[in-house]
Amino acid sequence: MRRALCVVGLLNLSVVASLAAQQLKPMFVRWEAPGTSLSRTLIWSGNQRDTVLVPRRDYRYEGLAFGGIVFGALGAWIGSRISEACPTVPGARCKPDRLGNAVALGLAGAAAGGGLGYLVGRLSSKPPSVPRPAAESFRPP
Repeated sequence: MRRALCVVGLLNLSVVASLAAQQLKPMFVRWEAPGTSLSRTLIWSGNQRDTVLVPRRDYRYEGLAFGGIVFGALGAWIGSRISEACPTVPGARCKPDRLGNAVALGLAGAAAGGGLGYLVGRLSSKPPSVPRPAAESFRPP
């Protein structure tokens, strides 16, 4: 028991001694590429433009609408055709709730189809758009 306490004490002392070695570095102020100076100025001509990142275009909303409509209509049609099993007891009335089934399966199909269409549309990208002339470069005749 005494040996275990000595080992634990020595381990604690080594941890405390190593804490002094952990020092904060000064904040990163500025990086300069070798061979360049900060006094260099940039000269812009009138026909140069700044680079603008254009988001990638895709079919996510079109897929959402298409999947929701198609799968919703398919689910509603299947739900209207499904009837629950009627009781086999003689004299029992069989009145299936086809409208309720159509609504329930139509909504479930719309939700599943919309989600699936969104994911498929997200993976398929649209062709790049045609660049339009900038407002300052457009001159009416």
